[in-house]
Amino acid sequence: MAGSIFSGRMEFRETSPPPYNMSRPFNSPANDYYFSIDSTGLQGFLSSNRMGSLYKKSPTCCNDIYTFQFPAEPSHTPAESQHTEIQTLDDLNRYLPVQLYFHNDEPDPRTTTSTTKSNYIDVWQAYLMLRKDYLKAYAGGLRAEDSATAVAQMNDFFENRVIQGVTDLKLFSDLLLEELEKGRNIEITLQGFASPLARTDYNVKLTGRRISSLENFFSDYRSGGFLPYIRGDAPNGGSLTFVRIPFGEYTADTLVSSNPEEKERSI
Repeated sequence: MAGSIFSGRMEFRETSPPPYNMSRPFNSPANDYYFSIDSTGLQGFLSSNRMGSLYKKSPTCCNDIYTFQFPAEPSHTPAESQHTEIQTLDDLNRYLPVQLYFHNDEPDPRTTTSTTKSNYIDVWQAYLMLRKDYLKAYAGGLRAEDSATAVAQMNDFFENRVIQGVTDLKLFSDLLLEELEKGRNIEITLQGFASPLARTDYNVKLTGRRISSLENFFSDYRSGGFLPYIRGDAPNGGSLTFVRIPFGEYTADTLVSSNPEEKERSI
């Protein structure tokens, strides 16, 4: 069981509130200990073996020291603070690229079309339902220490890649809609990728379906708020155009293996 950091108030009475988990970014899927704050109450340190720590044997073998700092006046949530910084299209571009992830051969597995009726959010939710299966498969057959590392890595992947991707997508979508409401004409490039576990021609169609699911997300978002801009009939003259680039495996990382048995190098 991973160690976690909790916060509470020391009150010697039966009605004292229980301590609560401080959540991210103080806690991670790995072990997090020794939380401390300096006299200002605005900065401090903690120890963790989370992904990103310096290590000798494996990515989560060893504890490292992390520092953090609270904002002096936390009057806005992070999303609100980011939201108020958007003033130009260049500002909006700072939130790109948004990286999204799919379960193997999704959406519409074992089909040869390049489009889909699926909305990315539906595909994503089905992907999250498989999290326990991923943990079991990724750590299966490993020694205790290696198994714990594998579980931490997979949990980190789901939290910081799969889930964070949709958080970023929704933030970007809200900001994009605001820019379109100003009458902007915006072009977005949607790139699709797949691992090299199938033929290149199949992967090109698969990545086309993945791009299509994201186009469906924009069409459905906020009860069709993007549709007038996608169709090009918005009263304010704004427009949203998609450029589709289904790479297939053409630009897949050369470290990715085509052998599904090499699970540490295949996707």
